Amino acid sequence: MTMKLEKEVANLSLPQQNYVEAIAELVEAHGHAHPAKIAMRLNVKKPSVTEAIDRLVHMGIARRIEQKIHLTARGSRIAKKLAHRHDALHSFMVDVLEMKSVEADAVACRIEHVAEASLIERLLLLDDFFQQKGISHCRGKWREFLKKRTMSRK
Repeated sequence: MTMKLEKEVANLSLPQQNYVEAIAELVEAHGHAHPAKIAMRLNVKKPSVTEAIDRLVHMGIARRIEQKIHLTARGSRIAKKLAHRHDALHSFMVDVLEMKSVEADAVACRIEHVAEASLIERLLLLDDFFQQKGISHCRGKWREFLKKRTMSRK
């Protein structure tokens, strides 16, 4: 992804990023998003959704046709970038840190909005290093180390 897209994501507030993600998920599931469904998904009041959607429309990220909300091409690119960040963090936490998927998902949701792109990229590179270089002995040693450390903290 381009630096411009990274900057666009970084310039959105956390709530705006959450709205973009919610709209993208609803559009994927239903073909469009309704303000009431967005409000339910984000656990906010409908007037807050209206205000946020107005702002995203003004920013060129979303468009509204009557009560149906869609992302623009720019909004879709931002949503894909956010999903990529989430997926990358989730994969790293499950594959390398051996976290349970549900826990990794919750943590990834929080981290994806604040982590620098360079951190996520390096985590992906580390995961690739473990997988592509065939260094299963390192993974095995990591798992042993992790198991000992986590058991000693209980």
